[in-house]
Amino acid sequence: CGCADTISQFIQPGNYIKKTECFMSDAKLNLSDKQLLVLLPEKVDITNSHDILKEISVKMQEEHVDKVIFDLSRCEFISSAGIGLLANIIRQTKDKKMKTNVINYNSSIKEVLTITDIMGYIDKD
Repeated sequence: CGCADTISQFIQPGNYIKKTECFMSDAKLNLSDKQLLVLLPEKVDITNSHDILKEISVKMQEEHVDKVIFDLSRCEFISSAGIGLLANIIRQTKDKKMKTNVINYNSSIKEVLTITDIMGYIDKD
């Protein structure tokens, strides 16, 4: 699927916003070529979804972003609050004519994203 190639173009040592610098969400953000890569934590739920949403929204306002890519390679669990986070960012990106993608998810996360129809709203490119 090319996911490893996508990730390798974004991940460069020292480019992540450290969690102590940005709302304590444990998500890692990296901006490269107007694309915002969001590496979600192992668990996305009510305890951190609001901070992650705030973190992404601030970055989208501060920088010119054309695409938001959610990397779920670390994500083992996503609650309804996490689905709400994804839906909110997808709505924001669509309103601004931006693209959204979700990559590197495991089979149980894919099932949740499919059942909730998040997969129907992300861009396939």
